[in-house]
Amino acid sequence: MRFLISGCLLLLCITGIAQPHTFTLKGKIGSLEAPAKLYLRYSINKTPHIDSVTLKRGVFQFTGKTDDPVPASLLLSRNGKPIQWPYDELMFYIDAGTLLINSRDSIKNAIVAGSTVNEEFRQYNRLMASIQSGESPYQTLKHEAAAVNRKFVIEHPASLISLTAIRFMSNDADTLPVFDSLLVLFNGLDKQLQAGKKGQELYASLQKKRRLLPGMTAPDFLQPDSTGKPFSLSSLRGRYVLLDFWASWCKPCRAANKELVKLYAKYQGKNFTMLGVSVDTKRDAWLKAVSDDQLPWLQLCDLQKDNAAAILYQIYGVPTTYLLDPSGTIIARNIHGKALEEMLAQLPLM
Repeated sequence: MRFLISGCLLLLCITGIAQPHTFTLKGKIGSLEAPAKLYLRYSINKTPHIDSVTLKRGVFQFTGKTDDPVPASLLLSRNGKPIQWPYDELMFYIDAGTLLINSRDSIKNAIVAGSTVNEEFRQYNRLMASIQSGESPYQTLKHEAAAVNRKFVIEHPASLISLTAIRFMSNDADTLPVFDSLLVLFNGLDKQLQAGKKGQELYASLQKKRRLLPGMTAPDFLQPDSTGKPFSLSSLRGRYVLLDFWASWCKPCRAANKELVKLYAKYQGKNFTMLGVSVDTKRDAWLKAVSDDQLPWLQLCDLQKDNAAAILYQIYGVPTTYLLDPSGTIIARNIHGKALEEMLAQLPLM
């Protein structure tokens, strides 16, 4: 399992002219009394907001301001203590005006009334839930999910949930033809939705993701090595390169390092190398991990909260790898373990 850099709701919102509007969330969850608490989490302009209320006879109310509909979640703590897994959680959209949220028992079963976007979101979730089966192979579920997403977008061209659906599909689109079909789907959306801030953000994201597909030239970047000397990815042209994004605090990364060390030793001296890019922000922790794991290949890190190379390569979780050919063309993305070994064995590594 890949270690997520940060947790986030995979939802989008559309914005027109940014004018703050008051929202009110009110409702009732059974007849719960103190110490039961309800927590509200959402983000506006990348600024997280967390609020809470203690329930009285199940009743609660939140108020605030938002520019547009924004994704949010309500989490119920029956004992009033900090939220712990498994969560009793409702995901929905905060919207201007008043939303009514009611349930007889738990927040996850609550119904949200008073908002078109939440009605569309409920329809979307109902469709996606119909295909969730642990008995089906992953690829089958993947294709079924893509079909449901595509159908929803075609039937709801003006819904901001369609932006969410396209983004979800883009995460699994691993060939140029499949990806380009998503651009066609985007172009079929309502023109106002396309032109809105979030529509344009999605379009820009799609363009960036397209440049990272197999067959495309890997974007070049410059980052300092452990001595502070700048190093460019393009300077490795002429060799096959495994570009590895990782972090000292990522346990799956550290486990993968052991296997990468073996592969590096096996192909050392051939036209193959590795380049590590750490998303660490603490120099000592980064260099200690390099030393402890005995990583002999070049390591880069800009020590910034948002690593520039990671942003360029749309890295949302580590470890993430890219395999490049001598011309700098991407051969594969996120290839690990046995699959990586088998691919390297087939390459002309002289």
